[in-house]
Amino acid sequence: MAAKPDHFTAMAESLRQMRAIERGELAPGKRFVAADVLGPERAALIEARKRTGLSQAQFAAVLNVSARTLQDWEQGRRQPTGAARTLIHVAAEYPEAVLAVTSHKRPATKVAESWSGVAATKFKKAR
Repeated sequence: MAAKPDHFTAMAESLRQMRAIERGELAPGKRFVAADVLGPERAALIEARKRTGLSQAQFAAVLNVSARTLQDWEQGRRQPTGAARTLIHVAAEYPEAVLAVTSHKRPATKVAESWSGVAATKFKKAR
């Protein structure tokens, strides 16, 4: 008969290893990336929201969806589609641009300034 694992001993050993890793005495056995754990779509959504610095309610308003819908997306119960999915990808790459467009503030970075300049140029040509 195999011996039952001693869960307390295993947990204590895990804590000792964690402290050794924090002190630099031991290399981590495995690193987890959010996309590996959550899946690439959920990880991209959460990262996009964090890069904008907005709360779930604020980011949901930017996407023109309810906070509950955003929570469903982040928790993997549903997936964004259409324009919301595209805006999430834009927010992940250019959070300043999304903030500038939605809050009507002047962008603070050169990338966002050049982006808004392109948009302004296209608007002037369309008139």
